[in-house]
Amino acid sequence: MRALLFLLLAGLPVLVTGCQSAARAAGPSDEALVAVQCALGVDRLGAGAPGVSLQGARERAGTSTPVELSAWPGSAFQLVVGEGNARSVRGFDGAEAWATDTRGVTRKQELGGGEFLMLEGWARTQQWLGELARRRWSARPDPDTPDALRLVHRTSGVQVTVTLDPVSRRPARFSWQRLGRRRAIALEDWSQQGGLWLPMTVTETVDGEVVLVDRFDRRSRPRRAVARRPASRPQDVAFQGAGGVLPRSNVRFDRGGRAYVSANVDGKRDAWMLLDTGFGSHVISKAGAARLSLRPLSSVALHGVSGTARTARLQGESLRLGALTQRAPTFVELDTAFLSERAGFIVDGVLGAPLFDRTVVVIDDLRGQVEVHDPDRFDAPGLPWQPVRFDGTAPCVPGQVRANGADTPLLWFRLDTGSDDTLTVSRWAVRAHGLAGDRAGLAPRRLAGPFGEVRGWRTSASVVLLAGANMGRQVITLLRDDLPGPLSDPWIAGNVGTRLLRGQRTVLDLRSGRVAVVAEDADRSG
Repeated sequence: MRALLFLLLAGLPVLVTGCQSAARAAGPSDEALVAVQCALGVDRLGAGAPGVSLQGARERAGTSTPVELSAWPGSAFQLVVGEGNARSVRGFDGAEAWATDTRGVTRKQELGGGEFLMLEGWARTQQWLGELARRRWSARPDPDTPDALRLVHRTSGVQVTVTLDPVSRRPARFSWQRLGRRRAIALEDWSQQGGLWLPMTVTETVDGEVVLVDRFDRRSRPRRAVARRPASRPQDVAFQGAGGVLPRSNVRFDRGGRAYVSANVDGKRDAWMLLDTGFGSHVISKAGAARLSLRPLSSVALHGVSGTARTARLQGESLRLGALTQRAPTFVELDTAFLSERAGFIVDGVLGAPLFDRTVVVIDDLRGQVEVHDPDRFDAPGLPWQPVRFDGTAPCVPGQVRANGADTPLLWFRLDTGSDDTLTVSRWAVRAHGLAGDRAGLAPRRLAGPFGEVRGWRTSASVVLLAGANMGRQVITLLRDDLPGPLSDPWIAGNVGTRLLRGQRTVLDLRSGRVAVVAEDADRSG
């Protein structure tokens, strides 16, 4: 026993000396980073390591829920909150990032949503120092902050500050700004797990307000080798038949090509709802919520192109649209007067991502039709399918713009059927690609949204490619202001609205991550 203790003690100085030697060899610019690597023992999660899993509880809004965090070699991780049929999962398997909500809806995450999902997991597991993370984010000492590193995304230029404990050199806090909000993850109560130091208390804040605290008290090896992205299987939806075209009396289109459908909420009355791929939840008007006596759940912060707001989150008993029935749908409460004004009739709410996650929706404004199909029974051979990328709940499609005699590189635009614009280009993309030119001939334009108005210019440009279709010359909107919402994200160059899709048959199979845009004079067989 005495000999074993002597060997263990003798090995410790060798490890420390090796780290110190590596730091000196790295040079002044990388010395701080190597010191952090040594302090964390990140090599213990290298190739061949068995991985580690932490279990505990999440405290949020006065409630406590089971939480489990697992990490594997190769930068893979999984964070599970809740249990049974009421659990949500966020993870990265080394190739794909995804998020699965408590209803069983899974979205593969890319663009900014995927990058920050991975970074938040890597910050918790210390994989932000791994090879894959270093290929995406560069890390250098922060010249403006003592005892801090600055992570810079190699493609977008987004920056994250990592504040270090001045004694242990382990990270104490990750902080960044996104969509106009200040977010941070604080790491405390470090414990050594198989040679790797991990925080047992993790606190997340938004604009300085604590939103959740994870406290881990147990550890084990992960139950799986690596967690793969699960299939999207919503647990709250049923179809009567395969679905099809909605009755013409239940569909309306406004002058901008936006589609409205008459949906039945809680079996009490039909409500006119805007079909909006750009909204992350269903919406109900204040008057509609009062008539239906929807059950209050919580308060929620909303982010849109025109600003942000805080409102109530409510729950109903059922939502029916054509062959679809969604059980226990949730809504956010908003004033829909601006929608009614533009539509010319009373709009009771919005059907957002929770509809498109569960159905195939076809919008055909030329024929005045909307179709709702069961995705498991939808068969449309020969459609020109194009993949979409999800940024959170928002589907995004690739496109290019030709202006001032030059094409932009391939850019990503949110597909937003709640916008009646053609193409709305974010301020950062206007600047980066010189789309405003010398501003001669630009006409001022104001766009209305749920939280106010935004300023822009109108100009003509060719939309070269969009979801595989050449959209021809269009009058588009160039934003004049830097906005705090989704169009401030350097991964997203703007919004595709319904005026750009006029005269097209738009097939949205978002559960399968694909969309087809078909000209009305094209072959519509199948």
